[in-house]
Amino acid sequence: MRHQSPTGPLLHLFDFDRFPPSVERLGSLLTINSIAVSPSLRYSGAHATASAWTPWGYGPFMGIQGAGDAVNILQGSPLLGTLDNSVKFNGGGAIGDNDQYYKSLNTTDGNVGTEDLVLEFVLRIPTTGAGSADMLFSKMDATPIGWNTRVNVTDNALYLYLYVGGAPGYTGVNSSALPVGVWLHAMCFVNRDEASINGAQWYVNGILHNTGVDVTARSASVSNSDYFVIGAARNGTYCSKENIAYFAMWKYASWHPAGVAGPAAWATVAANRFAQLTGIYPAQSRGTAIPTTKARASVGYVDKYEPDGYGARKLYQVGGQWLRTCDRQNAAGTARIKGMLIEQTAINLTEYSETFGSWGPVNCSATVDGAVAPNGTQTADAMNSGVVTAEHYMQDVNGAATGATKYTGSVWLKQKDGYGWSL
Repeated sequence: MRHQSPTGPLLHLFDFDRFPPSVERLGSLLTINSIAVSPSLRYSGAHATASAWTPWGYGPFMGIQGAGDAVNILQGSPLLGTLDNSVKFNGGGAIGDNDQYYKSLNTTDGNVGTEDLVLEFVLRIPTTGAGSADMLFSKMDATPIGWNTRVNVTDNALYLYLYVGGAPGYTGVNSSALPVGVWLHAMCFVNRDEASINGAQWYVNGILHNTGVDVTARSASVSNSDYFVIGAARNGTYCSKENIAYFAMWKYASWHPAGVAGPAAWATVAANRFAQLTGIYPAQSRGTAIPTTKARASVGYVDKYEPDGYGARKLYQVGGQWLRTCDRQNAAGTARIKGMLIEQTAINLTEYSETFGSWGPVNCSATVDGAVAPNGTQTADAMNSGVVTAEHYMQDVNGAATGATKYTGSVWLKQKDGYGWSL
């Protein structure tokens, strides 16, 4: 979309062929308090292989470690650029894990010292599983001194911990609980000198998540001589099971503004970065660059043609505020079409649409959350035919349709135990 004036364009937006939603739209320089800082760590999922993860311009070369379940590379993402892909880890989030993860080849990269800090990443938290914590990024030694970022399995919240040794020796800042099976953009800002709740905060999809934390009790250096790790703790335990599509870290001494000016600046940075990532930020504009209101607070779906050798269209679930975009083929299969899906108000007229045990099963039964749904979560119900040889079915009556009214229906089915199905 381009709005032109006699003196030049007023707005150039949604030109997805040239400027698609992508990690490529997240510039490497991060400016806060009028200070532009280059990242010390930066990785894109497209650069990961089964044996190594090459940095995206900043950070160490990461080699694969662990003898357990292997990582899965090229697992896709809802973004539409050439560098948009992800690594799926397959750990159990427990202390006894030894599943595959990536480990740096030196002991200096990833150190923070006493500097201020910003973390940014794009990830998908899968269905809640066993274990206690899925470690995403870690630079820790055995003392413990260092830092790590994790997903807390009990509430699927993001946590950043700073450790300076001793007991208890750490301070954590966490987001609110997050939905599972959903792609999210997250940023954490840390002001090591701010003795108030304005010291550290999380932002998810451009929105403040939870209250801030004073981290000045951990103002000492968190540098150590251990290795930077992605997808596990320092010794290969607490292995992640998340998809990671992008990660970056910036550090700079006395970088963030003091007091409430810090969170005010962070809120603008987080909103702009999320808008750039998801295609809301215009390539050219005058006045306010991004919308002040994005109405959808719930999760949504995007679809994307993935050239993965199968030519498949894949469905991705994204968090609130995330623009619903698509990447499809034309009818002839000769061209790709990228665009935005207009979100109209819709009402689900089917009662218990995700709880089929309430439909009145005949000669069968339903197991609630007995199968994996298309978004990767354990929320699909399983229909159990049993031993009866008669017809097995479920039915639900939602009232008569109104004449001349248009309805749209959709259902997702897959074969379970050798029987066919009809609708």
